[in-house]
Amino acid sequence: MRQLNEAERVSDNDIDEINLQYSQCIDESVIPLCSEYTNFCVSPSRLDELLFDTMANNSSAHNLWSCMRMLLLLSHEQASVEHGFSVNKQIELDNLAEDTFVAKRIICDHVTSVGGLQNIDTSDKHLLLTTSSARQKYLSYLEGEKKKKECSGRGQKCKLLNDEIDELKKKKTCRQTDIDSLTTSADEYAEKAEQTHQVSCITKSNSLRRSAKEKSTEMKAVDEQLNQKLQDLKNSG
Repeated sequence: MRQLNEAERVSDNDIDEINLQYSQCIDESVIPLCSEYTNFCVSPSRLDELLFDTMANNSSAHNLWSCMRMLLLLSHEQASVEHGFSVNKQIELDNLAEDTFVAKRIICDHVTSVGGLQNIDTSDKHLLLTTSSARQKYLSYLEGEKKKKECSGRGQKCKLLNDEIDELKKKKTCRQTDIDSLTTSADEYAEKAEQTHQVSCITKSNSLRRSAKEKSTEMKAVDEQLNQKLQDLKNSG
């Protein structure tokens, strides 16, 4: 507590409260014979989970849990970390899936925690149950991976369709803009021809209208493609 206080991680006002909550926790949770601490086993259990269960949800140990959480996050030494890297190197293989790597590491850690292969309790019911269900879990994993690929494939297809739809919408907008511009210009030349009686204005007006008609045909084709893509997107969903 003194070091945490000097590091400004715990205030002066909280020290007495934390010490009091610590004493109460020892008396109420640790010392009793039927407590979770008395029956705690290192191999299958985790200390951080035990502390969380007994402190985090206990309002009378709120400040104590805040302090304990800081202690759990402290890096005490690098030896165990470096040893872990060494174990990882031994079980590492090319193209090893993440789940398989994690499973192998858990096995290595358990063998180390019990002191070697000779000390593993092969009659443990939980171990036997896990072993007997391994095949079913593997099949479930394969089925899950298959569904992921199918979802990924559908997602990629939908993305491509959306990109094509956006492109077709842009083409349709451009065609419509061209048609409006050509039609407006044709009308202007027609009005000018009516006012000036120039045959060349009529010729230009007719030429612009033909271009507008061609653009309308192109836009109709684009519109058909767009409707087809929208239907494909609807069906893929």
